Amino acid sequence: MLQNKKKEENNQYDFNFYKIKYCLFLYISIWYTNGGENMDKKLIPTWHCKNVYSIDTSKLVNLNCKLIFCDIDNTLVGPYQPLPTKTTLDFVKKITQSNIKLVLISNNHEQRVKTFASALNVDYLFEVKKPKTEKIDFYIKKNQLNKDEIIFIGDQIMTDILCASRLNIKSILVDRLTKKDQPITFFPRRLDIIIRYILKKKNLLVEF
Repeated sequence: MLQNKKKEENNQYDFNFYKIKYCLFLYISIWYTNGGENMDKKLIPTWHCKNVYSIDTSKLVNLNCKLIFCDIDNTLVGPYQPLPTKTTLDFVKKITQSNIKLVLISNNHEQRVKTFASALNVDYLFEVKKPKTEKIDFYIKKNQLNKDEIIFIGDQIMTDILCASRLNIKSILVDRLTKKDQPITFFPRRLDIIIRYILKKKNLLVEF
């Protein structure tokens, strides 16, 4: 009985400590953007679209897009979906038929990214550590790519969009496909929600 009571007290303490940390995180997030008044331009995507599958490929062609860097988890499929869905396969086929190359960019481990990319027969970069740019920048230079012909697609502002901005690449922010997230994305997602709210309020999300 005493052990159970002590365990409950510890759980309550952990929960309260977690709430304090979360509130502090939100406070810092709002302070960072100064309520939106000093919104870092690097956090603003070039365009916004409901999801990757509603992107008009003819617009991509008109924009002279030759290559797409695309996130996987909650952009193309849910975070725990190991293989591409039929919808994903159809989308990639449409992209390929438009003479646009697709490269998967993920912070996830090699096996997860390799398995997914192999099923689509596309290039990939794993453990990129977005918003860090080193691996992507190396790929761009190695393949002598023109950044004006690249578009970065992803569902997270603090990783995908910030990474694209640091690379001086156009970006499309999409809404996440599912409400499920990997634990590591918990805090970036909370910050993402705050920034999206500010962007919408200030009409800074331009629809693709």
